Amino acid sequence: MGGDLADVRLWAGELSAVHERFVHRFSREEPRQSALAYMRG
Repeated sequence: MGGDLADVRLWAGELSAVHERFVHRFSREEPRQSALAYMRG
């Protein structure tokens, strides 16, 4: 059970890394955040 939280943290970090690879393509903050929210969903 203790590994579950570690797995979630790992996935969250990796998701942020993927997001950082293309976030520069959005000129405004709102689309950047929408893209991250979409990926989290």
